[in-house]
Amino acid sequence: MAHVDYNALRNQTLGSGRDEEAVTVNTRALIDKVLARYSGEYTTLRELLQNAADANATEVEVRFTTMDGGHLSDEPEDLKLLLKQKVKRMVVKNNGQAFREEDWQRLKRIAEGNPDETKIGAFGVGFYSVFADCEEPFISSGSQAMAFYWKGNQLFTRRATLEKPDPWTVFFLDNREPTDLPDIKSFCRFLATSITFVSLTKISLFIDDHKILVLRKKAAPSFPLDIPNTLNPTTSEKLMTITAVNTESVQIDAEYMNLVEYKEANAVQTGVQTFKSFWHKFTAVPEAAQSMEDLSIKKSATIFLRISTASVKTSTSAKFAQELERATKKPPPKVTNVAFLSMSKAELDASEKQVDLFENVYPHKEGRIFIGFPTHQTTSIRAHISASSVIPTVERESIDLNARIVKVWNQELLQAAGILARIVYQDEMASLAMLASKRDKAGIKELCPTAIHIMNQFTFLPSTPSETVGRCIEQGFWTCSKNYSIDLLSTKGVRSSAKIRVSKEITFLENLALLPEELEEGAPTFINLLKNNGILLEVTVRDVAEELGNQALTKSQATTFLKWASLKAAKDPSFREAMTNLFNAAVIMVEESEAPIPLAGIKHAIDPSRIPPTGPFPDSCIPFGISKTLTRSDIEGLGWTYLDISDWVAFLCNGRFGVEHDLNLNPQFSQSVLVVICKSWTQLSKPQKEKITALLSTRTCITTKNGQKKPSEAYIEKIKLFEDLPVVLPFSGLKTNILAELGVRKTVELSLVLTRLMNPGEDGSTWSHIDLVKYLTGVREDIPSSDLKKLKDTPICPAEGEGKDAQGHRKLYRVRELYQPDEGIRRLGLPIIDWKGERIPHSELKFLVSLGLQKFPDAAKVLFLASNNQPDIALRNIALQYFISKFQENGYVNEPKKSFATIPFLPADPGTGGNHAKDFLFTPTEVFLRPKSSVLKFPVLRKDLYVYAQSFGVKEDPPIQEALKRLANSPPETAEEAKVKFGYFAFRVGEINSQVASTLASYPIVPVEKIDKTGKKEIKRLPPRNCYIGGNDSHYRNIFDFVDFGREANAFLMFLGTKAEPTPTEIAYMCARDPDRVLGEIGINKYLSLLKVFSESIDEIKKDAQLLGLMRTTRMLLATNEPASTEEETKVDADAEEEVANMKVYELAKAQDIYIIDDFSNFSKFRSEILAAPQDDTIEMLYARLGSLWLSNRIQKTPSVGAIIHNEAEAARMHKLILERVRLFIVNNGEPLKKEMKWIEKSLNVTFVQFVNIKVTLLLPNGDQRVSSMRITATSAIVQQKLELYLTPNPDFFHVSEALVNSLLKRPKSSSAFMLTNFFTTDLMTLRQRGINVDRILKARKEEARLAEEARLKENAKQRQADAEAAEQRYKAEQEKARQLEYSRQLEEKRLKEQGPRDGGRPSIEGGAPMPGAFQDSPPRKTTKESGGFFKGLTKRFGLENQDQKQQDQLRNLLGDSKGSGNTQMVPHAPTPGVKEPIRQPPQAEKPTEPHRILSNLHTAINRSRAHNSNEVVNEGKMFEVKEDTSYCDKTSSHDIVVCGETPTGMKAYLDRSLVGQKTELMSEFSHGLNRFAVLLEAVASVFEVPKSSLHIYYNTSGESIAFNLNGAMFFNFRFYKALHLDSSGKQEKKYDDAFVYWFVTMAHELSHNLVKEHSAAHSFYTESLVQEYFIKATQFMASRATRV
Repeated sequence: MAHVDYNALRNQTLGSGRDEEAVTVNTRALIDKVLARYSGEYTTLRELLQNAADANATEVEVRFTTMDGGHLSDEPEDLKLLLKQKVKRMVVKNNGQAFREEDWQRLKRIAEGNPDETKIGAFGVGFYSVFADCEEPFISSGSQAMAFYWKGNQLFTRRATLEKPDPWTVFFLDNREPTDLPDIKSFCRFLATSITFVSLTKISLFIDDHKILVLRKKAAPSFPLDIPNTLNPTTSEKLMTITAVNTESVQIDAEYMNLVEYKEANAVQTGVQTFKSFWHKFTAVPEAAQSMEDLSIKKSATIFLRISTASVKTSTSAKFAQELERATKKPPPKVTNVAFLSMSKAELDASEKQVDLFENVYPHKEGRIFIGFPTHQTTSIRAHISASSVIPTVERESIDLNARIVKVWNQELLQAAGILARIVYQDEMASLAMLASKRDKAGIKELCPTAIHIMNQFTFLPSTPSETVGRCIEQGFWTCSKNYSIDLLSTKGVRSSAKIRVSKEITFLENLALLPEELEEGAPTFINLLKNNGILLEVTVRDVAEELGNQALTKSQATTFLKWASLKAAKDPSFREAMTNLFNAAVIMVEESEAPIPLAGIKHAIDPSRIPPTGPFPDSCIPFGISKTLTRSDIEGLGWTYLDISDWVAFLCNGRFGVEHDLNLNPQFSQSVLVVICKSWTQLSKPQKEKITALLSTRTCITTKNGQKKPSEAYIEKIKLFEDLPVVLPFSGLKTNILAELGVRKTVELSLVLTRLMNPGEDGSTWSHIDLVKYLTGVREDIPSSDLKKLKDTPICPAEGEGKDAQGHRKLYRVRELYQPDEGIRRLGLPIIDWKGERIPHSELKFLVSLGLQKFPDAAKVLFLASNNQPDIALRNIALQYFISKFQENGYVNEPKKSFATIPFLPADPGTGGNHAKDFLFTPTEVFLRPKSSVLKFPVLRKDLYVYAQSFGVKEDPPIQEALKRLANSPPETAEEAKVKFGYFAFRVGEINSQVASTLASYPIVPVEKIDKTGKKEIKRLPPRNCYIGGNDSHYRNIFDFVDFGREANAFLMFLGTKAEPTPTEIAYMCARDPDRVLGEIGINKYLSLLKVFSESIDEIKKDAQLLGLMRTTRMLLATNEPASTEEETKVDADAEEEVANMKVYELAKAQDIYIIDDFSNFSKFRSEILAAPQDDTIEMLYARLGSLWLSNRIQKTPSVGAIIHNEAEAARMHKLILERVRLFIVNNGEPLKKEMKWIEKSLNVTFVQFVNIKVTLLLPNGDQRVSSMRITATSAIVQQKLELYLTPNPDFFHVSEALVNSLLKRPKSSSAFMLTNFFTTDLMTLRQRGINVDRILKARKEEARLAEEARLKENAKQRQADAEAAEQRYKAEQEKARQLEYSRQLEEKRLKEQGPRDGGRPSIEGGAPMPGAFQDSPPRKTTKESGGFFKGLTKRFGLENQDQKQQDQLRNLLGDSKGSGNTQMVPHAPTPGVKEPIRQPPQAEKPTEPHRILSNLHTAINRSRAHNSNEVVNEGKMFEVKEDTSYCDKTSSHDIVVCGETPTGMKAYLDRSLVGQKTELMSEFSHGLNRFAVLLEAVASVFEVPKSSLHIYYNTSGESIAFNLNGAMFFNFRFYKALHLDSSGKQEKKYDDAFVYWFVTMAHELSHNLVKEHSAAHSFYTESLVQEYFIKATQFMASRATRV
């Protein structure tokens, strides 16, 4: 191929003369911003390789041209220098399809992507990545060429036609400036990875003329993969379906210069140095430099891959396709491809994977998503996935998962990739299945590494940077399965996971497919995922049961199975039930010749240490050959037990065996069994022993000299008296004591003894009972229990002193019926054993006691003899004395008291016990200790027995119920008897419950002495509750029944309800029934006190409806009448007028006839006409409840007023005064109101009239009326919901108060009018001194004065504004006139210049000399209505010419420029509107203030900024005089704000105090905005270098203050920031620059107040000076922020 000079070709193209065309990209900035999105390495080359692939190229050549490397050879030293050369150009060539016209056109249009849906390019910005390093790229393709070049910030192209078409498409990229070569190793890895999925088959890399790398890709013919019918090839949203899959084996060969692997020794690393690398300097061994001789050597490497490509059919709705095309500028493809790169174990082993060049090709850790080329996104498995139709982000490094439609498309395509991965997995497993089908268990184990490789390759881990990508692929992989299973390698080959089980313990089932342990260890994550999701299960009981049902276990398998089951049961008790099911299915084949043994019937095992294993044994025993390997814990875990000896004996006794194993017939076998029993006897439980004894008792299993005998028929040893008995033959291992327990006799049977020894012998001799006892005592230990029982029930002994009967026989007693010899017992006449008067030996006595011989009689027996049941009084006394004397010795003291509680054996004290006989005896519960109980005729224990009373169970007092019953049935007749009986009960009130006391209180048991009308005394019994204690000093002694029986008796009566005084209810009843008697007894004063008591007890009285009715209807209430004085009495003694007027006559009356005085003024008019209730609040309350009349309710007032006097000023004054003082009265009075104060304020009307008359009418209870008239100075009435107050001139404030309280208060007191009068007649300061809170009124008056002053000032301000506007108009007219004159002067000057110089060449200019410092060539000033001054220039310099008028006006105010169109003022520092500006004077030749002095003042202003509440003191710093200072008036607004919180940056936030209640809601609503405002203010403060602590934020809902300065602390209003600059979301500014400028000027304004407090020319001067001083810094800040953003 001929060499083409592309440099000359480009020059030829540029000089072709054709028309140039502008690129549609407007600015260089657009391209820079696009490039900023490309963060990955080798972005330019990646895009060019992708273009080559889209053009169906097969070969790409990349060539770097260095600055000085063209002359270097392949010598090692030169190659080393080559790596250090600077690159000036990169040329990329491909042999793909030449550019078409539409390609050329699209190349120069940004954002016009490739419309072909099968191609990857979508955004049309990929090519522009070349501008990252190249300033003016050049492209040649086919017969066309295109050059890019810049004109300023505009990009242009120019096209040319080649003389000869070039088969290569070439990208000629000169670097903007020489750059370092990329890292060669990393770059070669990139190329190796890039060739993987694309259609390229060869990539070459050159540096100058050195061939560094050649990559070649070869692929074997592809073949189709079947899609398993167990998989669903369609994604979840049905958008995509895999229709076919083809797979091919790919081989990539690399030929590369050894230079690729060269690493310079101790090379300096760039970038951030880690601690590890820093420490490595001191610890690592110096790395030897690679040999220079081998750098040019050519090396080769090969890697084998497998690429599976799925054809994916898409199915989208028209709407979905339309929205996707709108997002990507191309329609969704109907069919697309997804490729999957993996490596089988064989391919991995064959590949040279250790070569660094292929490190990124083989996904040994995690694969990547390829969109033509690898992206940053990992796949989450060890495989690469290529999806050309995945829609990436603009830089193609990530997948777009943000846009809604794009997100759905990408997620579906990723799911399709997951389904493809599952198909590849299934194919890998199918190949493994073919290998495993021909192998045994050991051969299958050899396949485990391959299976582990497959599973690890498909183990999903979190993908990065987006985990969603991995989740989508994983979702497709797992959810495409129709049967929720996956193929795995098992011990039986490849099986579905549903047929494979996991277990390391089960080895006894040959046919069960188990997961090899190697897989669990080699691929733990994959296996655990299957386990956790139920895809792979542990071996279940059902699995084991099925296998056990299909095969019989061998002896070794059975042993293993039983050990496994025992271990499971020990770990999990719930396994017991499952184990039963397994045993039901399991069968053991011990020997082929023997019948199988079902495990279901096995319950026992043989313990050879206890039972010989030779048998025979029941079928419930596991064969000893199996159980011998099982431990005791194994047996217990299986729920089995060792065969019990008793069960074994039962089996031997009940089974049918030959003579060899017959207990009855084979002495040797029976002896061997007895030896086993004897050996284990001591270890057996009692039930086991009893069971064995019972079983053997009927078997002839005892070998005697007389043959086989039953145990009860045999004897252990020879007995001298009986030589012919069958005695047991001795043998080894036999234990006689155990034979005895089995029933073998040691003694002769009792019946035989009695027969042979008690009957006369041949010589006529017999044994006496004494001889019998002596014999039995000798053989006592050997007597069977049955014989002992029989002996106890047989009469064998006679009693003392009893002779023979007629037949010559003595009466015999059972031993338990007799007593041991004792004199005391003899006196009681009880039977004593006859021992011939001798002392019974100890051994015989002990034996007799064991048979029941009694030492002494029990308590019941003795007490029976001492009771009324014994007619012999002497014997009764003997028995009682015996009981007492032997009480401790015989243990009677320990006898339960209830055992003799019902036996009458106790005598009573003489004189007690009522009507019983002298010698009558009582039970312990019938006799008592306290002598006073005898008053109720209870028996009292004889005194000599008191010491035993507690032991006998004698109580001190009779039961209280019985005592009270006797009191009720036999009440006292006299006062003395009452004193004794009631006194007795006084000590027992604690035993009486409330219910019993209440019942007894109603019994007539209290004797009261009464004197009848004839003077005769009589005793009348009353219930305790109707009596009263005392009475000698009681007011009611002649009205109620009083008694006094002494302190103790009175206490008992009070307990029963007798009271010291009658209750108010009881007295009220008495008053209601006989009021005259009560009044006569106690007098008027005490009666009044009694009425108070009734009032205080009214709630209790109300509960008695009958009493309440009596009180309302009877004349029991005291009332007063004040009779009118006669005329004569008045004349006789005028000084007694008050006494006569106040004379009161008390009388009893009904409630309805009595008036309650609540209108004292009117009461004085009618006091002689009415019955008045006593004027006491408590008594009045009672009378009101009983129905008495309120006087005010019976009074009718009819006011009449004269003509209205029109005096509005006085009426307004009185109106104000009344509201002011009534408010104080209501606050301090506390009486219930008819209306609220707000109603009074709205409804009060004050009217002056000529006179006020009032007619008062009293309505009497009988219907009559009394009338009185008088003239007053004030009255009130409520008319149409208005409170009308009528006053005469100079009204009496008492009349005013009386009229108001009657209208305002529900129940006005007589003192209420006087209290209100006091408020009217006392000045506020005096009231304040008296403790009345009048501050609010004083504050309101002060506020009224302030408002009046403000109104006056506003009026003055309007006038000044009008004057200022007139002056401004005059000034503008003068300025216009001056401008016209200046313009005429300039025209004249120009004309004179054109005519030439005159008078010596100096021009003569009319109008005088120009202004000093003016530019001679300045254009004339424009005439405009706007005069922005400095502000106009400022807004232009900030780029804010189009800012809204409101913000411009506010900024003018901040800068002190009041000539803008807006009128928004900065409060509190805004100037008062209408201030007249000083008349401008002609310029004076005065020296201006030096800049350094102004700068010093500015720094002083900044340094004076302080935090609010700072501990520092702000001093007035020195300020140089500035001649521009001209002061004028200032107005300051008030602020009432409190701290409500802090922003995250620590800036305090304040709220208006009226909003504190809404703090939580407001702070939550404004949290984002407050944070943004704080950040903005801190940014502005950083420009001025103001301390952030001096900044504060506040918020209010009204007012004009944008900000204010308080002693150096600056406060900024969030309300203005929110309204002007915060967007609708409340989270960011509308335009940051606008907001920054606005608050920059605001802060300058407030900083100026650190120098000048008022708004003046000086303040405006310093504000503008601050803005000018920090203007550049502010613009730099905004520019740097724009760059960052």
